Formats: sequence, structure tokens, C-alpha cells
Amino acid sequence: MPDAPDAVVEKLPGPVRGPVSASEHDLDDRAGDPVVVETWLGAPARSYARRPRSVSAVLDRAVRRWPDRTAFVDVDGTAVTYAAFAAAVETAARSLRARGLVPGDGVAVASGNTLDLATAVFACARAELVMVGLNTRLAPPQWTYMLEHMGTRLALGAPAFLDGLREAGVEAPLPLGQVLREGGPELPAARPPEDATYAVVFTSGTTGRPKASQVVHRCSVHSGMSYQRLLQLGPDDVTAVLFPMYYISAMHAHVLPAMLGGASCVLVDTTSPREYVSLLAEHRVSWAYTVPSWWRLCLRVPELRAEGLPALRRLAAGGAPFPADLQAALRERLPGVRLLDVYGLSETHSPGCIADDDDLRARAGTVGRPLDCMEAEVRDDDGRPLPAGRPGQLWLRGSLVTTGYANDPAATAEAIVDGWFDTGDVARIDADGRVAVLDRTKDMINRGGTKIFSAEVEELLRQHPSVEDAAVVGVHDALAGEAVAAFVVASGPVSTAELRAWVRERMADYAAPKRVELVDALPRNAVGKTDKTALRSRLGAGPPPELPLELAEPAPDSGDVESTAVLHALAEPHRAALVRLLVDRQLPVRDLVAVTGMAQPLVSHHLKVLRQAGLVDATVRAGLSVYRVRPDTLAELAGRLRRLAERAAGTARTTPW
Repeated sequence: MPDAPDAVVEKLPGPVRGPVSASEHDLDDRAGDPVVVETWLGAPARSYARRPRSVSAVLDRAVRRWPDRTAFVDVDGTAVTYAAFAAAVETAARSLRARGLVPGDGVAVASGNTLDLATAVFACARAELVMVGLNTRLAPPQWTYMLEHMGTRLALGAPAFLDGLREAGVEAPLPLGQVLREGGPELPAARPPEDATYAVVFTSGTTGRPKASQVVHRCSVHSGMSYQRLLQLGPDDVTAVLFPMYYISAMHAHVLPAMLGGASCVLVDTTSPREYVSLLAEHRVSWAYTVPSWWRLCLRVPELRAEGLPALRRLAAGGAPFPADLQAALRERLPGVRLLDVYGLSETHSPGCIADDDDLRARAGTVGRPLDCMEAEVRDDDGRPLPAGRPGQLWLRGSLVTTGYANDPAATAEAIVDGWFDTGDVARIDADGRVAVLDRTKDMINRGGTKIFSAEVEELLRQHPSVEDAAVVGVHDALAGEAVAAFVVASGPVSTAELRAWVRERMADYAAPKRVELVDALPRNAVGKTDKTALRSRLGAGPPPELPLELAEPAPDSGDVESTAVLHALAEPHRAALVRLLVDRQLPVRDLVAVTGMAQPLVSHHLKVLRQAGLVDATVRAGLSVYRVRPDTLAELAGRLRRLAERAAGTARTTPW
């Protein structure tokens, strides 16, 4: 459990209190409001002192201020007020607890992006349960893993998804709407502790099995307030919630800031850009946010123009790079709308940095400064902070960082060290504190020791007049380890040779794609991000191994990705030393720190690389994660260590122990 905040915590409100003036400034949710330092995850964390203490308290406050304002518009057009929504949530929370569930139990929910799904989120928060939202674009066997990992006690589904739940192994799934409306005994008025988990969001699983990132009251409140400090939504504002309510940005970028300001949320459940644009106009939406690829599709809709969307004030893109050409096209169509670029992760409850319109105009490629309750740091592969302008691994710390991954203490220990979260991204921070994200660590291409940022090659390809979109991944190269492979959606006549020359002449010869495929569309995951795992599978190479940023020597051609990943992992002397220690014993991180003399962040980072290479696994013993070399790799490992020793013979490079 994380440490409780040092600041004095107000008494948690009950569900009903007297009315409060809607003009009273009772929260630190405006730009320029003070920020204090509290303790979170055992480390200093920038925080908003005047805040609700749970997402349930955010709803309570909205009911007291705007009971008769519209809170949600359902997909069928039905509007509900804040008071009516709160009453539905209270009934649903009683229903869930009446079924014998106790605080901390998991409740799986499979539903479209409807009012019932929104009710389920808040009902689980109110009843101190954990909602496990099932991505309805996944196949039932993928749900099986999520259900088993979370040990869910109850599975609910909209009618269209009940058969899928049965296929996933649920013996008796129950109708979502029916259960939410059953009711039950009255619940205690007290709200849950700030560090309680009320939902999990499964990560995309691009480096293995998806992890269940815990969604925590304190982090959610800070996230919603961070958006509100920038957006300043009011009772006349409307936001369109295209992200599913089980996705991290639906709650934090839309619902919570709307509740903090008395705005309305229009729930959207469509895969049609034309229908989405029509809803923006019909409901006079003022705040819209989705992934860049969706905005690119919306540009094909002629009605996406300023004259048809007079209420639209702000438009954001996130979840992937926001290309300059897309920004320019949106500005041309919507000249009065201010653009935002949101950078964040599930583990930071949606945002970490936000570039506002002025940032985007002045600093191409920036994702802005860290939010007021966050800090950012760029480190080298040994965990040492780097000076301004140097690229390295991006770490974030503050009040938005999750408490960890549910039922996965080893992954939690690897990702969060002394309150700092390893984003897995490569970035640089300029002298003014603005962050530029260069690539995902796993998407960075290592060609003979030279680092190629896939995002930069993609941006360059999109600048070609006959290219609509592009995605770049690494492909195995016998000589250099990796080469560039590009998938391109063309908007006009263009040859693969022309695209290679375009990159070679404007970037570097080594960045020119070795392989170019012209495709009709790029594969997308459930929230519209480019599915690079699918692209790598198409190449027949699988995901590239995660490489240290300063790897001096590319791994020899091993003929298969698994061997390459192992050799890359062992080519770093500190990692090889850790493997030797773990061959015949199981040790926790603290013992490895004591024996090797390495700093804990460095040990955790190296263990993460070794686990991803399949060399090391972790189990929990007496509440601690202990690590060991996987027994099934011992024989193969011995040969690889011998070959590495032969390669290193005669050198002066040694470890410090």
C-alpha cells in the first residue's frame, strides 16, 4: 500500500449534503492554483491540496452544485441529470454488494459505451469493488486471461456479449442492466480510502501478456483536476466520449473534468467518423479528444468544418504521435479551435504532459511540459539523469502514477522505483522543460548500433505528397541486426523506390526503409492506435528485442529473434553478472543491490530486460518478488555465457564486484 499523504485530509463526505454555491472556488482546479508536496508511493509528489478524496466524492460535489444539469446523454439520446445518475449509481452499488461481494472483489463488465457501463464504473467505486472492463473488440479467449488474472467474482454483460462471456469460461454471466437496477441494503456513507483501486485497465500487451494497471481514486482525482485546470469546462460545455468507459482517457479526460465543472458528457458508440462528426454538431460539443488516426479519418468527412461546429473550442489527440501535417489540416478546417497534444499512459491515469496550442505552434514535436502535479526526468541506460537535450529513457513521478499492476508485484517493482515510473519511451527534455517523445523503447530500431526513431521516419514519410499515413517497425537484418520496414497508405501514385529515396535524401541512408509495403489501411487496436505487433507478425519477425540505449555492439546474427534477444540481454556486463548470481539461487531486488553494489533503479531495469528476453522469471515469496534464471534455459544459457566469455577474453572491462 502507498504511504498516506502528509497533508491533512478532510473528513470524507457522505452521499448527501446541503447545497453548495456553484460559484464557490473550493478546489485547486484552476490554472495558477497552488501545488503542494505530499508523500505518494513513498516519495515526494506534487499534489493539489484542495481536492475531493475519491471519484465518488467528485460525483457527490457535482450533485450538490448542479443536481438538475445534464450529466450524460446515452447512445440512444436519453439524457440523465447529475442527481438521477448519482441515484442510479447508489442503487447499482447496493445491488453489487447485495450479491455477496466484499471490498476488493473484481467485477467483469462487457458492454458497449453506454450509460450502463458508466454507471458500473461509479458503482464499483462507490461499493469499493474493482471493475474489470472487457474490451469488446477482443476475442473471448483473450477475456479468459483477464478474468483469470483478476479472479473476478462476478461477470456482467450487455445482451450482445453474454455468449462471449460464456465462451470465455463464465458459467452464468448476468445481464448488466438488470443487475444494476436490483438494489439492496443501504451502504455506509463513508467513501473509500484515497489509495483504493476501483478499476483496472489492461495494457496493450505488446511485450507479452497484458498487465492490469490499477486505477486509483487519488490518481483519478488528480488526473481529472489536471485536465480541468487546462480546459476550464463549465455548465454550458459538452464533451463527446468516444473512448470506451473501460479505457483510461474516457474517465479522466472527459467524465471527471466534466463533473468538476458541471458539463455534460455525450456517450458515443460508433465506428463511423461521419456519425461522430454529426454527433459533434448535433450536441454542440465544445471539447473533443481521440487518437490521431481517428482525426485523420474525420478529415474525410466534409462536415468537419468550423461553420458546422461553432461550439467546438478545443480538440486533442493522444495515444500516438500527433503529426504536424494532421495538425495543419485540422487548423485549416477548424481555424478557431485550439489544439492539444496529450502524452500519457494507463499507468499515469491518462496524461503526463500536455502541449497546448501555443506549444504546438512554437515547438514542433513537443508534448509540452509535465502537468502541475507531475515531474519528468530523462535517464541513460544505467539510470543516471541526463542533461537537457540528450535523448534517453523517460521517467515520470507524481500524483498520477498508479500504485502498480494487479497481481503482478514483479512487474510493479520493475516499472515503479522510488515513485518514478518507467514509461518505456525514449525522449528528450529541452532547457525550458518541454518533453519531446522520440519513440517507444520497443519501437526504436537499432541498426548496427545506430538508433533510428520510428516516429521520426513515420513523420517524414507522411510529409510525402502521395502518402496519407505510415507506420515503421524493425525487421531482422543479418548484417546490422535490424533494418527499417515501412507500411505506407498512399493517397496518390508513388513507388516503393521513391519512398526509400525520400527518406534517404532527407534523413540518412541507414534510415531508408529496407522494405516498403503499400497497404490499403494500417491495422488498429481497440482504441485506434496503430497495431505494430500485427505489422511485425506480417513481416514474420515478431516484436524486436528491447535494446539498451547505449549498446556498443550489435548482437551477432543468430537466425531467430529469441536468440537475438538473449544475446542482446547478456551483452551488457551488469546483466550478465545478475544472471550468474541467479543461476542457482532466488534473490529479491534488495539482495541483488547489496551483493552487486548497483543502485536499485539500475537493478530493476536490468531485471526487466532479462525477463523480456525470457531468461529470468519472478515469483512471490513472503511478500517479496524473488528472481531466478528460468530452469528451462539453463543448458542453453551455459553455452551462451561461454561464448560471451570467449568474445570478452583479453578485454579490461570488468564488473565492480
